[in-house]
Amino acid sequence: MDWQKTSKSLSEAIQRINSGKKIISPADDPHGITEADKIQTNQGRVLSANKAIDTGLSYVQTAQGLLTELQGTLDRMSEIATQVNSSPLGASERGNYNYEFNQLASQLVDVLGSDNAERFDIVNGFQSGDSFTITINGKDYSHTVEDGDNKKTIRRSIMDNILADSEAVERVRVYEGSDNSLMISSADTTQELTLASSATSTGDTAIINQGIVSGRPGGTFNGMELFAEKAGDGPTIFVGEVEPQTFELPEAYLRIAENLVQLAGRDFDFDNPELDTTELVQIVKGAQDEAAEAIGDIAGAQNALSRFKVSNETTLQNLESALSRFMDADIAEESSKMAKYNILSQSAVAMLAQANFGPQNVLSLLK
Repeated sequence: MDWQKTSKSLSEAIQRINSGKKIISPADDPHGITEADKIQTNQGRVLSANKAIDTGLSYVQTAQGLLTELQGTLDRMSEIATQVNSSPLGASERGNYNYEFNQLASQLVDVLGSDNAERFDIVNGFQSGDSFTITINGKDYSHTVEDGDNKKTIRRSIMDNILADSEAVERVRVYEGSDNSLMISSADTTQELTLASSATSTGDTAIINQGIVSGRPGGTFNGMELFAEKAGDGPTIFVGEVEPQTFELPEAYLRIAENLVQLAGRDFDFDNPELDTTELVQIVKGAQDEAAEAIGDIAGAQNALSRFKVSNETTLQNLESALSRFMDADIAEESSKMAKYNILSQSAVAMLAQANFGPQNVLSLLK
């Protein structure tokens, strides 16, 4: 019997039981160690993906909360616009509705924010035959005043000319500002844009003023504006599993949506006969649809991220099971081995003691 070998096996069995690990040193199972390292690397990737997913979920939940607030504001604006359009109101009641509607329009900017934009104001005093021109990257968009024109019709004509040019639409976003001004912002902030205005007449009656309106931030998440224009469609996050996977969050860039831009931050005068309340009702309805579509996109992203996380949790469980097969000791088997080697070790000690008994008797006789 090899007592030293038995003693070593007993010691190793005790170590595996105490540590719970099947492999004490790389020499025990080089292949197993290599496979275990691969599994642990994959575990790290999935855990990192889950952290990214948690960040993505926080992002969409914050956006969802702000969009729900936006939807509530639009719902109230719809009620007011419908009431003003369909019912005869006294001056006091109409004034109260006007004040509330403008406050709500300001709240839209609090959520959405705004971009830097060029503002073009057509000044009263023009006459028939005068010409107003907006120049975008060297190309002119003009309107010649006719009898019956006002600031609104002139602005609308120039806007329509710009919107009819597919090249211009790719470069700029055009919308109505307060007091019938014309607002133009860049459709792609990475591209240089030059804007100019001019007015001509037989006299000095046609005037158009140009200035810059500074943008303001809306809702933010970790210092990032949620509704600002982003590269691509939106932030891209790593959602993992074992192989690299990415997910692109929706952008929800509503500050330039067709109907919302006609409401956010504008001043409305319900006593102005030029204000078409029937059209206003339709604009608010269109803005509600735009917000609802964005809410649907964000909710879809939230559901997708939740599914990714559930899938990752399943993957983690499978990886843990695979790692356990390589690394975790079978305590029952190791206990059996320990008992076996313990018996063998004790037997060896007894045999050695018996073997030493004869020589000891001889020595005692010699004494």
